[in-house]
Amino acid sequence: MSENLNRKVETLIEVISDITYLPSPEQRRAKSSFWTRFSDNPLCDPSDISLSVIDRVLGDSRLGRWWKVPGFPDWFRNQEEFRERVEGLIHVALDTLEQVMFDPKAQASAKVNAAKLLMEVGRKMPPKSVREIYVDEKISRMDRKELEEYIRRNTPKLVSSEEEK
Repeated sequence: MSENLNRKVETLIEVISDITYLPSPEQRRAKSSFWTRFSDNPLCDPSDISLSVIDRVLGDSRLGRWWKVPGFPDWFRNQEEFRERVEGLIHVALDTLEQVMFDPKAQASAKVNAAKLLMEVGRKMPPKSVREIYVDEKISRMDRKELEEYIRRNTPKLVSSEEEK
């Protein structure tokens, strides 16, 4: 990695550290365990989850201590953290690919691999294998907001097709 990219990555890590809570591995495991068990509960709004609810699900005595740490409750309640982190890292990866593409000292094979990745990301190459995805498979992966939006978008279509009969 070039010195310039190293500085950019270090700066990004510092900025992220300043604005986000950085959990320990034990805290990550607790959060993962909780959301794995709790995510299928349609009766509870995730933003209303309290320490007592989390404690009942996990039964982890460390939660009370962690809950007092600034930033921990917001981090713990954030179900979108994984996707947010992935999006941030994707931008860093794209910066790296761009640097490889324009580096005159980079090996040709590295440039070809970078080009392939960029074409895949940009959907400029056909996929190696086409797999049919059925609507019910997509629906089963939707979270509550996505499902509500899907229903709202498709309800008029269902009503109009019933009227045509």
